[in-house]
Amino acid sequence: MNKIFIILLMVFIGSACTKENFIDTGKASGIFDGNILEYMKNDPYNWDSTVVVIEWAGLTSLFEGKDAQYPEITFFGPTRLSILRYMLNNGIERIKDVEPQVWKEMMLRYVISGKHMKDSFAVGDVDGGGDEFTAIAGNRIRVYRKLNPYKETPDVGAATLHIQSIDTEYSIVMIASADIEPDNGAVHSLVYGFTFGKF
Repeated sequence: MNKIFIILLMVFIGSACTKENFIDTGKASGIFDGNILEYMKNDPYNWDSTVVVIEWAGLTSLFEGKDAQYPEITFFGPTRLSILRYMLNNGIERIKDVEPQVWKEMMLRYVISGKHMKDSFAVGDVDGGGDEFTAIAGNRIRVYRKLNPYKETPDVGAATLHIQSIDTEYSIVMIASADIEPDNGAVHSLVYGFTFGKF
């Protein structure tokens, strides 16, 4: 009986070992085949309210890359949760309860002309550095790339992207997901904790 038990145990242990512990999920790529608006419509969990605001504000052509003045844009995108938090804080029940021009002015505060990827921004920190831009709405923002330490070695860890309003001096906001690259520009998604309208 012991011999049978030992043999069964060895067979069980031998069959439990496998080299299939790695699951290949593919390569991460920020490239999206389509325009910025199509990218956001493709991810409704994060962008459905943002898309409704863009369409209601009459900004569809800008985000589709059909605006002759701005063929490429960089969008520092407030997500669905940012917009819903803004609405909750201001007693707004529906996006269409607010005039389109108000949404338009607010949304354009997060858009700059041209395609700017993470590596194109200068290195900086909370005290200064980075690059200053004037958004399409006319407000000024500062964007910087922070080189983080890895263990005890400075500036070799992950590079993170941060944005700050120069006009409102709103505290610095970290970019949650950078370098999303649709056909007509770049999208850098703001963290979920950011409240729309702070810029």
